[in-house]
Amino acid sequence: MNLLQKFQQLKSDKRWVTSETTARSFVKGMTYRCLGSTVTFILGWIITGSLPQATAISVLEIFSKIFGYAIHDRIWQYIDWGKQ
Repeated sequence: MNLLQKFQQLKSDKRWVTSETTARSFVKGMTYRCLGSTVTFILGWIITGSLPQATAISVLEIFSKIFGYAIHDRIWQYIDWGKQ
C-alpha cells in the first residue's frame, strides 16, 4: 500500500474525522495569539532590557500581525489552488 492509499484509508476511517465548534477554534486562536505575543514580549525585554520598549514591541506585533493576516487572507481569495 503506497502513501496515498494509506492516507485515503485513514481519511475514510470515521474514527479520525473530528470537528470542533467555532467557540473552540476561537479560543485556540486567542490562546495561540497570547502565547506568541508573550514570547515576543519576553524576547523584546531580553534584547532591550526595557519593559516599556518590550511592551511597545508586543503591541506593535499584535496589530501588525492582524493587519498582515487580513492582507494575506485577501490575497488567498484570488488563488484557485485547493478550491473545489
